[in-house]
Amino acid sequence: PLVTVLHGRRELGSVDETSFLGKQDAPRILLLGGRGWRVNHIDWQRRHAYVEPSDQKGRSRWKGEGRPFGRHLCQAIKHVLAGDDERQWWSRRARRQIARVREEFPWLEAEGSAVVAREGEQEMEWWTFAGAGANATLANELVRLSGAAVASDSLALRFESRLAPGEFEEALHCLRANDPAAMRPAVDEEAVKGLKFSACLPVEMAVRTLERRLGDSQAVAAALAEPVRFITL
Repeated sequence: PLVTVLHGRRELGSVDETSFLGKQDAPRILLLGGRGWRVNHIDWQRRHAYVEPSDQKGRSRWKGEGRPFGRHLCQAIKHVLAGDDERQWWSRRARRQIARVREEFPWLEAEGSAVVAREGEQEMEWWTFAGAGANATLANELVRLSGAAVASDSLALRFESRLAPGEFEEALHCLRANDPAAMRPAVDEEAVKGLKFSACLPVEMAVRTLERRLGDSQAVAAALAEPVRFITL
């Protein structure tokens, strides 16, 4: 399902509905046409999002290469980036591009995940390569446990403020003690209006439907079972 993005009467394009389903306190910023757009209002009945220009960095999801990835694809990406081998069928352009991207991840290993903190930066990243559903779920649980602001995409979780290793390990221990099937991603209750037959559903059932659509409990379990390394760059 797609949502049409409008600036006034001008149609900017369409993005996947998962750009809006997650609940967040900060303004929602989309990336369209090479620039950021702040979402002012979402009309779920018409599936329209009304925006205004923004200087902030945005992110959008849509059918195609920007679609949220699942765990299997993300793990395949990790294994390619962590390796140094090449495939016979890669073009010269592909070889150059993969080599360039590998240089951005010199700390990456094929097994396990990594928490990365960079000197002089307040943010911290947990590179799980667990997929969008699992990372959205883990982000919501970590917000609840740590109180930190956490964003996520298919490959990583990003903490706006750095946690001490002990704080993260304590939160991770609590996550591992819980049942992954009981964990849920954050869902914007307004997004319930975008469900077909939403008027026929109790709100709690509609929210659970969106939680299942966004989450991935099996990928969460796999991510929590892996060893985690702490890296300072």
